[in-house]
Amino acid sequence: VPLAIKMPGGAHAGKRIGEVIQPTDILPTILEVAGIDSTAKLPGKSHLPDREVIMENPGIMEGRKNGLPRFDGASLVPLMDGTAAGWIRDYAVTTRQLAPFLVGGMPGFVNSAEDESTLLWVTVTGKTHALLFGGKITDLPELYDIEKDPKQQTNIYDENREIARKMADTLLAFAESAGITAEVIAAYRSKLS
Repeated sequence: VPLAIKMPGGAHAGKRIGEVIQPTDILPTILEVAGIDSTAKLPGKSHLPDREVIMENPGIMEGRKNGLPRFDGASLVPLMDGTAAGWIRDYAVTTRQLAPFLVGGMPGFVNSAEDESTLLWVTVTGKTHALLFGGKITDLPELYDIEKDPKQQTNIYDENREIARKMADTLLAFAESAGITAEVIAAYRSKLS
């Protein structure tokens, strides 16, 4: 999905960047453009009593005391102004419910009327390919060449399993670092065999 950004004063107007980005890059970008140090303590004070803020969002209190936590994303400003020496990711990860991968608290299975062994569908998108995998035990992975097939109509998974495995390895390494259980990671990995 393309992202369009209008910078203050029309800076970088009309510039197109082909890098893969994620929504987590938007907040660091806004903070940098606004000149806000993301490592500083959060300014301002909620009009709610501290007790209610703590109950609703403990991260706000922590941010006021110790500053924002480390971002998973990165500012896009170096890409826009041409000073980026190298970009931070080759792939973007999307799913209808990313929380299992971000917090590691959910087992990674869909909590719905589907079979309890159904995995969340995850899409791993790179510059040239998109991999979709998850679902029921019988659901096979799907791999698309998004340069030649932007509407993703021809699944090329069978003849390109090595590309799919490399893309999935990136996601599963991230999931492991986020604390996802070995059981869930193994369930996803089994989809690619």
